[in-house]
Amino acid sequence: MTRRGGFTLIEVVVALAVLGVGLTILIESHYATVRLFVQAEEQATARMAVGQAVSQAELEVLSGKASGKGELGARFPDYSYEFSSKARDKKENPGLFEVEVTVRGPELEKKLQYLVYDGAQVDVGNPAR
Repeated sequence: MTRRGGFTLIEVVVALAVLGVGLTILIESHYATVRLFVQAEEQATARMAVGQAVSQAELEVLSGKASGKGELGARFPDYSYEFSSKARDKKENPGLFEVEVTVRGPELEKKLQYLVYDGAQVDVGNPAR
């Protein structure tokens, strides 16, 4: 019996098994990368929406509104915000407002509290202190 060149059935089966395991690992890592990308994109969108809501609330407080709510427009269609503000002690801190903003979106509800200063409300000729 002479041996011809080529592979035995066992060698082909082992090679296919190794190839199958390698492809499975490669495909799983690809899907994990895609999932991470989607999560990062959602987090970035949420951060930008929160930033826009804070800016919008600050503008409204500086224009004289004590509270309000609204949508964040076409760029963030599923996000909305709500804010309320109150003036700090006008004698000690003239022009300083405490603002609370709530941003709602898909899988997000974030509350932020911060201060806004309105220099236009300060009497420069008659300082409080």
